[in-house]
Formats: sequence, C-alpha cells, structure tokens
Amino acid sequence: MSVGLVGAVGCHTQSDRGNPGDERPANNTHAVKQRRPTPLVARLADTPAPQRRAVARSAAVAAADPGELVVAPDAPAVLLDVVAAELEARQRNADALALRVRAARAEPDNADYQQALARAAARAGDRERALRAWDRTAALMPALDRPPLAAIEILVATDRGDEARRRAAAIETRARASGEPAALRRASHAAALIGANQRALTLARRALAIEPGNGANAVLVARRLETLDRNDDAATVLMELLVCGRYGQPWHRHEVALHLAAVLERTASGPPGRPGCPVVDPADLRNWERSLVAKRGPATDGTTAAEHPR
Repeated sequence: MSVGLVGAVGCHTQSDRGNPGDERPANNTHAVKQRRPTPLVARLADTPAPQRRAVARSAAVAAADPGELVVAPDAPAVLLDVVAAELEARQRNADALALRVRAARAEPDNADYQQALARAAARAGDRERALRAWDRTAALMPALDRPPLAAIEILVATDRGDEARRRAAAIETRARASGEPAALRRASHAAALIGANQRALTLARRALAIEPGNGANAVLVARRLETLDRNDDAATVLMELLVCGRYGQPWHRHEVALHLAAVLERTASGPPGRPGCPVVDPADLRNWERSLVAKRGPATDGTTAAEHPR
C-alpha cells in the first residue's frame, strides 16, 4: 500500500467507527491544505456528470499508483469507485476495499457502490461488512436477485441457519403471493441455498407452469431434478426444451444441448423420447441429435447413431 493511500485510509478509520469528529487534522495549516481540491478533483467538479467516470478512469489507468489520486478526503465517490476498480485489476484488493468503503459512505443510497462494496468485502473475507452491504443493496434495489441470495449464502456459511431459513421463507411467501415467475425462481434459489431441495423443485415447477414459454424455467426445473439425483427426469425436461425451442434464441439451443449431454452422462438409459411438440428447426435438431448420440456412444439396443430415429 502506498504512503498516500495509507494516509487516506487512516484518516477515515475513525469515521468507520462512527466518529467523524476524530478526523480533524492536528493543525490549521494542514487543514487548509487538505481542504484545497487536488487538480483532478477540481477537474472532475468542472466536468459534466455523464463524462466524469470516463475522465476518472483515464486518470486511474494512466497513474503509476492510482491510490495517490484519492489521498484527499474530498475525493468524489465516482473517483473512489473507478480507482478501486483499477486497484482490483492490479490485485491490490485491500486498498480497493478501503476505497469501496469510502465510496459507499459518500453516497449511501447508490446501489452500485453498495453492491461493489459487498463483493469486495466478500473477496476479502469480511463477511459481516459484505452482509450489511448486500442488505443495503437489496433495500435500494429490491428487484435484483443477487443481493438477498448472497445474504442468505453468508448466513448459511456463518452458521446462522435460523436467520437464513427465515429470509428464504419470506422470499417464498412474497413469491407465492405475487405469482410472478421471476419471483418464484428467486424463491427456488433461496430454498436451494438452505438445502430445501424438494421445495426448490416445487417452486421451479410452479414458475414453469405459469410461464411455460420461458426456457429459463425449464432449465431451473432440470437443475433442481439433478440436485435430487433424478437425472432421467432432468434429461426429459431438457430434451423437450431442445426440441420445442422455448428459449427463442438460437444460441440457447447450443447451451441446452451441452447441458443435456452432461446429464446423459449420468443416466443409465439412453436419450429420452422426442416430445410431441412441433419441432422449431428440424434440420438443426437433427444435427444436435447426431452430436448427442455420438457423445453418448452406441445405443443400449445395439443400434448405431445413424439408425436412431430422426
């Protein structure tokens, strides 16, 4: 850590404990110097808001020691955030975390800064700080899936199972009340995190029943079945998704085919029978079927790949 950055972090140590008055400098001369904006801070103040991040990033990338750009206690949050990202890219994670703390404190209602702090704290092993930042992010942006789920992960990892189960149950209650597939998927993830795998499957199936045209629901059902070692059932779900093309995007078919191939490696039977829905692209599907059969090897009935029905 550079001397400049140590000074910047040190002057905020008391603030982290809730005593900003202890940050006052020892003499008036030093106070005047600290209050004077650095050239970069002054430049950012004169830069239109939409362009500030680009200006800050350019300075951070070009600096031999980006930490020196944020020594002044009045460094704006956007500069703290950009410098923290550059320090992370240079593997200076402890220095970056200190700046994430400052940025989140400077703009406590900025969900991006709170989320960045949560991730940085988690990388540093500071689970309590990460938990607080995830909770703050969830409060600011309740539509995001990651914050409440990450908080449950931390609670499980720190042996606070009762609180984790309480939060998962609350997510499930809200999801069932709303009936929204996205909320039900989130509830399924929460249930899986606390080890309630059968409940996680039930919630995923409910999302699929409400929104059968969304392949994300089918994939989630398949993954929940895999967790329960029901690989044959998972393969059937994925085969239907592959044939019926519910995702609606061509590249998703490749992803689903790879997933199905991996599941078939763990099943005793061959590929499941073709479902009775219209085939989205017969020629494309034949190619995928040949690839899957080739990966699987000879069929259990002794036929070759070429002899499998198309």
